[in-house]
Amino acid sequence: MQQEFDLGLGELDSSEVHPDLELLPEDVQLVLVAYACWMEAGVMLVEWGSAELRREDRYLVWHRHEPLPLNG
Repeated sequence: MQQEFDLGLGELDSSEVHPDLELLPEDVQLVLVAYACWMEAGVMLVEWGSAELRREDRYLVWHRHEPLPLNG
């Protein structure tokens, strides 16, 4: 049984921006790649799309997403 993976989300400071992100022009948008995997089967699902993280509750809202093909 795998132990819980602590991302430390309770400790995030929304006012703190990673220095590399500050180098990007304001009109740049990021693309998210999400995946689901299982130790015995490997990667089972991969999708890409655009989303935003709501500041008030840190809920990820997907605006658009679509699956990516898995080979092998």
